[in-house]
Amino acid sequence: MANSHGYVTDQMISYYQERAKGGVGLIIIENTAVHPEGRVNQGMLCIHDDSYIAGNIVRSFAEAAQRGVEAGVDAIELHMAHGYLLCQFLSPYSNIRTDQYGGSTGNRTRIAREIILEIKRTIGDHIPIICRISADEYVEGGLDLEESKTIANILTDAGASALNVSACNYESAHLNMPSYYLEEGCFVHLAQGIKEVVPIPVMAVGRIRKPEMAEGIIQEGKADLVCMGRALIADPYLPLKTSQGKTEEIRPCISCNRCIESIFYGKMACVVNPYLGKEGEEHTVHKNGEKVLVIGGGPAGMQAALELSKRGSEVTLIEREETLGGQLRIACLAPGKYPLREFLEYLLKEVRKSTVSIRLKDEVTPKFLAGFKPDRIVVATGAHHTLPEITGVENGDCLTVEQAFLNPESVGENVAIIGGGPEGAELADFLAQKGKKVTLIEMKRLIGYGLPPSVRFHLSHRLMENPQVEVLLRSKVVEVGRGFVVIEQKKELRTVDSYDTLVVAIRKVSNGIYGWKALESMGKKVEYIGDVKEPRGLKEAIHEGFSVSKEKNSGHA
Repeated sequence: MANSHGYVTDQMISYYQERAKGGVGLIIIENTAVHPEGRVNQGMLCIHDDSYIAGNIVRSFAEAAQRGVEAGVDAIELHMAHGYLLCQFLSPYSNIRTDQYGGSTGNRTRIAREIILEIKRTIGDHIPIICRISADEYVEGGLDLEESKTIANILTDAGASALNVSACNYESAHLNMPSYYLEEGCFVHLAQGIKEVVPIPVMAVGRIRKPEMAEGIIQEGKADLVCMGRALIADPYLPLKTSQGKTEEIRPCISCNRCIESIFYGKMACVVNPYLGKEGEEHTVHKNGEKVLVIGGGPAGMQAALELSKRGSEVTLIEREETLGGQLRIACLAPGKYPLREFLEYLLKEVRKSTVSIRLKDEVTPKFLAGFKPDRIVVATGAHHTLPEITGVENGDCLTVEQAFLNPESVGENVAIIGGGPEGAELADFLAQKGKKVTLIEMKRLIGYGLPPSVRFHLSHRLMENPQVEVLLRSKVVEVGRGFVVIEQKKELRTVDSYDTLVVAIRKVSNGIYGWKALESMGKKVEYIGDVKEPRGLKEAIHEGFSVSKEKNSGHA
């Protein structure tokens, strides 16, 4: 959230203020460039000036630390992890120097020791210096826990006040921000190993999402402090809610890594937290008494109903199914995606305890509208999979993604899935876990196109390494019939016929947006949000649901 020159902005200050209000004990601000060449994206904070002289690296760190002290920070953290410059020096994987800064562990830690000593000489001993290290780079020939124990002691002897124990470098970046495919607390064992050999405080990281796990790490003596990043992006008030015994009110991080991805496309965003980046804005409740009808009880509809009710509107949420959740109920069935179930349960609890009136197994008809007389209508009826324009597909006895997820017992033992995007790939993973043999057919050169890279990496490997799954990439389906699919690969045709169930996971269309257009002609305020507007993802559903509370005029697709 820095500006284009790397300076602090009001938006950034508000972001950190919100997390401070939320009850954390220490805020470690983002990676900060000590030199212009250290910036990895346009929103990255800087701590250098125009008079900086290139090449005096040790002094640059000390000068940057001095500026931090002058800005009022309570501690300095040196980033020696994740493949950044100091990690490159520490690691035998990347440091192939033959001078005094390369070779032995002592030589490879030389620059780190010099920087610590220079910082202390510059700012004194009253400001703690934290060193963040990758205790295991998870690459052949890289740092491992045993050598990192030696490095930890060297850094301690040099004057480090605490160690923030992380993992990975650029080559193992798919593990660095652990997604829902990796176990929670996946790097805690590294902190525990370092804590066994040093006398200074040790911090643990690595997909620590819940206060129960954080407390367990401390109680079991595995670390002295617990660091949370994405969990506090999702809900900055996690510590405060925990201290107040309100853990059920914590908005859960779903470990989807969309936040990491968003940094490289502009400003950071969170799928489940639409308030992110808006911390400095006023969210005043106005008891306007507006009567609002929200049609559709998926994530977009639930979020919209919540925001409108908070604003003081009289909200009725109507859903034709017997339960709320929409496509989110299906998305959370795939392997590893249990955090989505937690988020769905969070939304359900929030809606149920709000002032929203919920009507299930109900339809919106002209007669209903005439009697209800809403001031405003929000349409959030979602989207559905439909058959693509492929020769013979209408005669292929195809199942939709929804049908296959919800009724796996209706799926045969040999399944062909047309479409290896996120939903098709996750369905293949889901069915393979249930013992089905799956052939996944995808036009593109990769599986799960549209997912964040780290998530896509793990999903692809799960499928590629599963003997139950055959993946056909760069394969265009040109014809479908009863019991066979004809695909085109490198301008040659091939028939796939070793299956008894066909699932189509390609095309999604809006659930009747044009059917609601008549409401606009009746003079009603009508807004379309989520997939009914355009089939996309959970982030758009949640964020558009949040935004309706700020709309004053009618909106349309």
